[in-house]
Amino acid sequence: MAATYSPRLKDKYKAEIVDNLKKQFQYSSAMQVPKLEKNLYQPRYW
Repeated sequence: MAATYSPRLKDKYKAEIVDNLKKQFQYSSAMQVPKLEKNLYQPRYW
């Protein structure tokens, strides 16, 4: 069975950032923390 792919930023968000946001804004549930949406970065070279 192949391992499933998970982006590094999404893993870091779930592991570290959600807990910190819960503490900082005193959320009672992880479902109250804003979700990480698609991060699209396209550098433009002129």
